[in-house]
Amino acid sequence: MINDLAQRANLLGLNAAVEAAHAGRAGASFTVVADEIRKLAERTRVSAAEISGALAQWQNSFDQMASHVSAASRVAKEQAEAVRAVAAQIRRTEAALAGLAGLAGDE
Repeated sequence: MINDLAQRANLLGLNAAVEAAHAGRAGASFTVVADEIRKLAERTRVSAAEISGALAQWQNSFDQMASHVSAASRVAKEQAEAVRAVAAQIRRTEAALAGLAGLAGDE
């Protein structure tokens, strides 16, 4: 949309320059206006390119951040599973020790 605006402004500036040239000396001040319109169109085009580049960088940063969050979530789930497995093993060990203690007490 911004690039389209810049292109239209550039065409307007070119058309104004042609009309100023046709008007001769009477169109001299109009030539200045036409030149300013073309400069504005160029600045608009450059600004649009800069904005587009910044948005692309932001999108890339957001994509990387989402990837890192996903990886961190995956690691957290794996760690939670490992903690559950350790807790289960501890319960089994406690039960085995309690059984041994019971056997030792019977003797």
